[in-house]
Amino acid sequence: MNLLTIDGTQPLVAEVVAQVKAAVVATMGPNGKLAYIANGTAVKVTKDGVTVARSIKFDDPRSELVNRVITEAAIKTDAECGDGTTTTVLLTAVLYDIFTQHTSFREQKFIEECVYAVVEELKAMSINIKVDDPRLFKLALTSSNNDVELSQIVTGIYKESGERFPEIELKEGMTVKDKVVRSNGLPINMHFANPAFAKDGNGGNTEFKDFIPVIVDTNLGRGGDPMPALRQLMDKYAAPAGTIPVTTIVLIGRSVEHEMNNLLARINTSDSGVRFIPINTNAGGSVGTLIMQDIATMFGTSMYAHLDDAVVPTLDKVQGTLTVGSSRSVFSDIPADIQVKLQERADAIAVELSGYEMGDRFSVRAKFNETRIRNLRGELVTIFVGGETYSDVKERIDRFEDVVKAVKSALENGVLPGVGSSLVTAGQRVLTRIFKELPGLSSPNREQDTADDRAVSLKVGIIGSLGKMCYSSYNHLMAQSSDEITPFKELSWNSIEGDVVPECMNLATGERGTSEALGVYDTAYATITALKGGLQTAKILANASSILLGDKLSMVAVGKR
Repeated sequence: MNLLTIDGTQPLVAEVVAQVKAAVVATMGPNGKLAYIANGTAVKVTKDGVTVARSIKFDDPRSELVNRVITEAAIKTDAECGDGTTTTVLLTAVLYDIFTQHTSFREQKFIEECVYAVVEELKAMSINIKVDDPRLFKLALTSSNNDVELSQIVTGIYKESGERFPEIELKEGMTVKDKVVRSNGLPINMHFANPAFAKDGNGGNTEFKDFIPVIVDTNLGRGGDPMPALRQLMDKYAAPAGTIPVTTIVLIGRSVEHEMNNLLARINTSDSGVRFIPINTNAGGSVGTLIMQDIATMFGTSMYAHLDDAVVPTLDKVQGTLTVGSSRSVFSDIPADIQVKLQERADAIAVELSGYEMGDRFSVRAKFNETRIRNLRGELVTIFVGGETYSDVKERIDRFEDVVKAVKSALENGVLPGVGSSLVTAGQRVLTRIFKELPGLSSPNREQDTADDRAVSLKVGIIGSLGKMCYSSYNHLMAQSSDEITPFKELSWNSIEGDVVPECMNLATGERGTSEALGVYDTAYATITALKGGLQTAKILANASSILLGDKLSMVAVGKR
C-alpha cells in the first residue's frame, strides 16, 4: 500500500477555508477588490466572486480536494441565482468555526435546527415583486455594482416582455455600445443529436419548415430494432419520387444512441423521400416526461412512449419554423392555435404553483415548474455586450450574466432587504425565540451544575455563535463604509423586544438608513441558498477526518484528523 500520512486533516482544512475565504470574500460589495486571473496568455480582471471561486486551484492535491468542497456550494448558488457566491463562502467559513467547536451529534443537530429555522424565517420575509416594481431595478443595481445602464437594459427587457419571461443570451459585441436583439421565437432546450445532421454538417443553426414532429419519451435506438418503425414512417410520409425537398421528420427523444444516428444518416443518403433529423432533449427522470409533454404542446402534437406507437396515428406537419442549433432550438412563426395551447398549459402550471405553501415556493419542484412556465411563455433576447477593450467586454458579460440570473430569481421567488440586514433580522427573531424557550438554569448558588444545566448553557453558547454568523455579512459590508456604522458584536437574546433592523449605508452613494429605505435588495433565493449551502458545506468540512488520494483504495494517501 502506498501510504502517505498527514500531520492533521483539520489543520489543512482550516488553512484552505481561510485562503478561499480571503480570495473570494475580498470581492464582496461595491468596494470589493479586483482579482487578476490568468486566462491562457491573457489576464482576466474581475471582482465577480463566482469567477474567482471557479479559478482557485491548489498545487497540493489534498488542499485542492478541500477547495472543491468549499467552492461547490458557492458555484451552485451563483448558477441558480446569479448572486450569493461570496455570501456562501463567508457563511461556510463562519459555520465551519462553529461546527469545529461543537463536535457532538447533539450539538450539531441543534445547530442545524437553528439554522433551518432561520431559513424558514427568511422565506416568510421574502417580498414578491413584479416586472414593473421599482425594487426590481434597485436589485439589479445591487447585483451589477451600481451599473445603471446595465441594470436598465436587463430590467427593461423583462418589463417589455411582461409575464413572458424571456430567455436572454449574451454574446460579445463588435462595438462599444450594448445592442439588444429580440427574436419572435420560443426557445426550446433541445439540440442536434449529432452535428452532422445540421445543414453545414458542424452543428450550426439550421431551419426546418413544414416538418413532421415525432416526440418519443425514451432514448431513441435503445432496446429493439428501430428499423421496422422507421420503414413504416418512410412508407407513410415519403414525398413523391423526385420531389424537392423531401419530407422532413424531426425525431425528438430524451437522447439518441450512436447506432441510431448512424442508421438515420444512411437513410438520409438514400432515395427514401424522407429525411430524419434526430434531436436530443437530455430530459431525465420523471420530470423528463413533463418536459417532453411541454415540447409536444409547442408543436401541437402528441407524445409517444415508444417509436412504434408513432406509426399508428396520422401526424400533421407543423406550419411554424424550427431553428435547431448545437445547444438550443428556437420555434418561430408559431401558429395562433398552438399559441393558445401554450398559454393554456402555462396557466395550468401557474395555478398549481399558486397553491403551494410559502415554504414550497423555494422547493425544487417549484423551481422546475417556474422554468416550465418560462419556457412555454418565453421569448429569446440576445444582448451583444460592448466595451472599450476585450477584457472590458468579458468583465461586463460576467456582470450581465449575474444581473440576468438575479432579476429572474427575484421575479420567481422574491427579494429581501439587502446588505445582509435580512439575515440579521431573521436571526434575531428566530434565535431570540429559541433562547426564550430554553429551560432556566439552576440557582447559581449550587455547588455543582447538573447535566441539564450544562446542556442548556451549551445551547446558549451555540445561539450566541449563530448570532455572530447572522450578522457576519452585514458587518463585512459595513466595515467598507466608515467607522460611523457600529458593527454588531453581541446580541442580548434575553432582553430584545421587537425586530433588530440595522442601520445601513449604501456603499455606492454614501446614503444612510435601513436597507429598504435605501432601496438595497438581494434575491431571496440567493440568501436562502447561501445559508443552506454554507451550513451543509461547513458540516462536511468540520467532520472530515481523512483525505484519500488515488484511484484505488489499495493505493491511497491517508490524512489523519
